[in-house]
Amino acid sequence: MGLPDAATTEGEEVTSLWQVYLTLAIIVAGIIWVLVTFTVIASLRRRRQHAAEVAAGPATSAETPGSADLDAGNGGERGRAHIPEQVQYRTKLELFFLALPIALVVVLLGLTFRVDALLTEISEQPDLVIEVTGFQWQWQFHYPELGITIAGDPEDPPILYLPVGRTIRFELLAEDVIHSFWVPEFLEKRDMIPGVTNQIEVTVSEPGSWVGRCAEYCGLNHWRMWFDVEAIAGDQFDTWAIVTARQPQPVVQGRAQVTSTTSSTAVPITNPPPSVSIAPTLPTTTTTEVDG
Repeated sequence: MGLPDAATTEGEEVTSLWQVYLTLAIIVAGIIWVLVTFTVIASLRRRRQHAAEVAAGPATSAETPGSADLDAGNGGERGRAHIPEQVQYRTKLELFFLALPIALVVVLLGLTFRVDALLTEISEQPDLVIEVTGFQWQWQFHYPELGITIAGDPEDPPILYLPVGRTIRFELLAEDVIHSFWVPEFLEKRDMIPGVTNQIEVTVSEPGSWVGRCAEYCGLNHWRMWFDVEAIAGDQFDTWAIVTARQPQPVVQGRAQVTSTTSSTAVPITNPPPSVSIAPTLPTTTTTEVDG
C-alpha cells in the first residue's frame, strides 16, 4: 500500500494507521464517484426526455389550441417539466452531511494522536541506548553501556547492529548542521539539530538488513551519508558486543575521502566531527608551503 514492510513494532502501528486512512479515502472517493456518475446520467436522461417532448410539441399544438405556449422555452409549462423539484431546505440531509465529516475527522484525529503518542513515548529503562552522531558527511554509533563506538566514512559506511525484540533508544546528536536519522523500514524519522538531543525508541520485530540515510539536506556530500543496519537475534548481538568491545575503540570502517566544501580537490578527513566524544583515529596530513 505504498509503504515498506515495517521492521519494528512502532512501524506496524504506523502501517495500521495508514491502512485506516487509505481505506476511508477509497470509500469516500467511491461514494463521490457514484454520486457524480448518478447525477450525470440522470441529467442526461432528463435532457433527452425533454428534447423528445419538445420535438413532439408542434404535432400536438395543431390539435390542442394554445398548446404552443407549453413549449415557450423554460418559461412554458413543458419547458419547466424537466427541471427537478427545487427545495430550499433538507434539514435532515444537511445535518447528516455535516455530522459525517466531523465524525470521520474526530476518529482519524484520535487514531493519529494515539499512534503519535506511541512513537514519541520514552521508557524509563530501555534495554539498549545508542548515541547516534551525524556529521558532514557520515555517522558514528556509540554504545555507552557496552563501551563500543562504531565510526564510518563515505567509502565504507558504518554498520548499526541492533538486537531483535529489545527496546532500543537512539539519542540523536549533531553540532555542525541539521541532519535527520531515517531508516525507511522503521516508518519514522527524527531530525538531528545542533544543540538539541532528540530521542527515538524502537523495538525491532524481526532480523533483517536495511539501509539508513540522512533525510535532511546537509551539504555537498549529503547523498553519500548513509549506513547499514543489521538486526540480529539477541544472543548473537550479545556475542558481537563482547567481541567488538575487546577491539581498540573506536572501530573505524574504511578510510574517508570526501570532497572539500571549498574546492573540488579530494582531501582526507583529518579533523574529528564536532560532536564525536571519541573521534576516529585517522591518519593526519602535512601541508608544505611553496614560496613564489
